[in-house]
Amino acid sequence: SFVRQGLSQRDRGQQVVATVHAPAEDVERRIGRWAQVAAIDAQSCRVEMDAGQPQWPLFALGVVRAPFDIATAPAELHAMLDDWSERFAAAAASRSR
Repeated sequence: SFVRQGLSQRDRGQQVVATVHAPAEDVERRIGRWAQVAAIDAQSCRVEMDAGQPQWPLFALGVVRAPFDIATAPAELHAMLDDWSERFAAAAASRSR
């Protein structure tokens, strides 16, 4: 029981929870293999994913092709998101020159 509780707490610490601004059915179709998707209303849903390797939740959220807000995630994921955002923005800016 003690070990199970410790593992459960560790797992919760390595979760990404996001609100995706798209219908749950669309999100489920795109990333349902890797995430738990629950409708909030007709146009948004809650997505939960394992963040043991933070690049995978970021890939999944990108594949959704919809705006999203991250409610819970490890600091490493936020740092990676910041890094990727800067590099993608620079690439987009260089394209339009």
